[in-house]
Formats: sequence, structure tokens, C-alpha cells
Amino acid sequence: MELSEDDKRLSKIYRKIVTSNEYKAGKILEKLDNDTKDKVFKLIRMNKAEYEAQLNKQHLHQ
Repeated sequence: MELSEDDKRLSKIYRKIVTSNEYKAGKILEKLDNDTKDKVFKLIRMNKAEYEAQLNKQHLHQ
């Protein structure tokens, strides 16, 4: 699956945010325009939900 340039850019920003400490993540978010910030938060929520679902599935199989 080919990612668009916008998707690649969002993915890069997302990775920077989730691997940074709270202060640095906040600084990254401050620099984003509102549209990009909304897209990044949507990506974070989507991935968090997938991660939580994986944890729940693993917990049920223990």
C-alpha cells in the first residue's frame, strides 16, 4: 500500500510525538497548524484504540 506524501508526513510527526517526552511533544504540537494537529490527534486516538484492543485480547488469552 502506497502512502501519500501527506500520510508520510503525518506518520513522521506521529512517530516524533509518541517517542518524545511530554515537553518535546508539546513543542512539536505547538508548531503545527490546526488541520495537521487534528489529523495527528485522530491518528493517535486510532492507534491508541488498536493498542488497547490488542492488550485486551492478550489479557483474555492468559
